[in-house]
Amino acid sequence: MAEGKHPLERGIAASRDALTAVRDALLVALLLLLLIAPAAINRRLTAAGLTQGSIAGLQWKAAVKQSSTAAKNAGQQIADVEAKLDDYAARLRALEATAADPELKSSIKQLADEMRDSREKARLADHALKTSLLTQQRLIEKVSPASVAVHGWIYLGTATDDKERWTSSPTVDARPSNVQPGAIVKIRDQVYLRKDTGAPTHGTASIVAVLGVGSSVEVRHVEYGRADGGWRVWADVTRHGPSSR
Repeated sequence: MAEGKHPLERGIAASRDALTAVRDALLVALLLLLLIAPAAINRRLTAAGLTQGSIAGLQWKAAVKQSSTAAKNAGQQIADVEAKLDDYAARLRALEATAADPELKSSIKQLADEMRDSREKARLADHALKTSLLTQQRLIEKVSPASVAVHGWIYLGTATDDKERWTSSPTVDARPSNVQPGAIVKIRDQVYLRKDTGAPTHGTASIVAVLGVGSSVEVRHVEYGRADGGWRVWADVTRHGPSSR
C-alpha cells in the first residue's frame, strides 16, 4: 500500500505520474500544432533531428494510416457486396417479368423487396465508411500530403445510349457529354478513387482514396462499358486541391 512506502519512493512515484501527465499534455499540444501548422512544426522537428512518430513513442500518424488502410479494405468489400446485390436484383427483375405462376411471381417480388432493403443498408454503410475514411485522409493530408493518392479511376454513373443524360445518380456535377479529357469537373457525391491497374473492370481495383463533395478533378481518360439501356462510365482523373468535405 502507498502508506507503507518510504517517503522517497512516494516522491519518485508522484514525480513519475506528474511527468507522464506533462508528456501526454505535450503530445496532445504537438498533435494540435501539427494539424494547425504542419509545415512549420515539421521543419523545426527535422532541424532537431526528430521524425514523425519518433517523439516519446508518438505513433498517431501510423495508427491513422493503419486505420485508413483497414477502412479502404472494408470499403472494397462493401462495394463488392453492392455490385453482387445489383446483379441479383437485375436477375430477379428478369425472372419476375417472365414468371407466369402468380405464387412464384409473388415470391420473386418479396425476394426483390428484401434485396432492395439489403442494397439500401449496404449503401448507408458505404456512405458512413467513406465519411470516416475522408476524415482520416484529411488528418494524413495535414502532415503528409504526398502520401494521399491524387491519381486514379472513379465511377461516374450510368448514361443513356446517346451519352447525353445520366440514368443513375452521377458522382460528378457535369453532363456525360461534357466529361471529356482535359475537362475540370466537381465531385457531387463521395466517390472512391481506385488504383490504375490497367484491368478492364475498374470496380475490382484497390481503393486508394476518397474524393469528397466539392473537390475538383481533371479528366484524363474516359471509358464506357455497356449497361442495360446505356453505358457504365468510368474516368481516369487527377485530383486538384484537397479532398474537400
